[in-house]
Amino acid sequence: MGSVTFTSDGTWVDWTSTVGIDAVIVKGGPNANVYRYDPPAESFGDTGLVTPTNPNNYKPYGLSHVDFCYDIELQVSKTADTSWTRSHTWTIDKVGDETELELAAGEMHDVAYDVTLDATPTDSDWAVQGEIAVTNPHDTMAATVTGVTDSMTGGIAADVDCGGDFPRSIAPGATLVCTYGPTALPDATDRVKTAVVTATEAVPGGTATADVTFSEDPTSVVDECIDVTDSLEGDLGTVCVEDLPKTISYTHQITAEECGEWTVHNVASFETNDTGATGEDDHDVAVTVECQTGCTLTQGYWKTHSEKGPAPYDETWAMLPNGADTTFFLSGKSWHEVFNTPPAGNSYLLAGPPVRRGRAERAQRRRHHGGLRRDGCGEDLPGDLHAGAGLRREEDPGCRGHRSGGRPRLLQQRSDRPGPLRRVT
Repeated sequence: MGSVTFTSDGTWVDWTSTVGIDAVIVKGGPNANVYRYDPPAESFGDTGLVTPTNPNNYKPYGLSHVDFCYDIELQVSKTADTSWTRSHTWTIDKVGDETELELAAGEMHDVAYDVTLDATPTDSDWAVQGEIAVTNPHDTMAATVTGVTDSMTGGIAADVDCGGDFPRSIAPGATLVCTYGPTALPDATDRVKTAVVTATEAVPGGTATADVTFSEDPTSVVDECIDVTDSLEGDLGTVCVEDLPKTISYTHQITAEECGEWTVHNVASFETNDTGATGEDDHDVAVTVECQTGCTLTQGYWKTHSEKGPAPYDETWAMLPNGADTTFFLSGKSWHEVFNTPPAGNSYLLAGPPVRRGRAERAQRRRHHGGLRRDGCGEDLPGDLHAGAGLRREEDPGCRGHRSGGRPRLLQQRSDRPGPLRRVT
């Protein structure tokens, strides 16, 4: 049923109890002091209780015995288990370091892309649930429970299920267990729950309280991770909230495979792991590849299509005495070596006027030194080989339909004296 513990120095008494005490009687000499607690409420402990005063010496009588008065009433206890949910809303941002490119036919360029991911948490679904245990402490008498209610700070009530209709009988020493909730709450504010058990007078009812508090860690997490994919790069992996902030970077090579204007459309997207929510963002690169309406192919083509590879051999190289190893005019280097030599700082090679490009390094390529000319108008046949000039086809009138209005441009050696190359039209 419970226990009481007290200590005394012979006149003074301190005590604690596991059951509610209505009054304590401290006896000494012919009289006793009565300490009443209920009403207003039972007590579970007190200090400084003393025996009556001896009128002969004005000192307390010696302690003879202590009586504890209490009601045999139902013992009530309760629990309060809280829960809440944290959901995540994700965003994705896709950017690239290029939006427009001007490339020569066959030219390649790397575009750097960044995919940035972030998430915003939202807390919701605060709730509390638990048990109310009602125990009959009487040794011989059954208790009759007429009702169990549960309420909370702020006037929030909970439905209680005791497994049947009232009244309910509890045998001596037995326990009735009721449940409540989950009860929805508007927020995570700390509250107090109070259970009240009513019963007949034979074994009166009782009350119990429990604190309603929420931990910092949610009991349920929604959409804490996403799978990220990219239309160009493929699977970019799984990203979770503990990885944030997160930026995924990669490089994609754009190749000018055909002339004209076209767009490289790139979409990065995600799907959440719980609800399947999706999102995406894109980045476009507008590509312009100059169409060769005359007869010119770039040096990038020729230096890769010689007998040295790696691209398939173009038989136009056979028009030179020693193919790609033929000495390039007065340079002291072969045609193949010259085509692989940067023009910057080379006194023999003279760059032409700047050409507007998407990036500076590609402009330098466009200003590079001489190249072989290949018939782009009819058959893939070489034209006359001129001293100090590239390979071209002059006799084909179709090659004169160049958009500049004249014959195809080429780089040739000055005819008046050996020296640097210059651009002629």
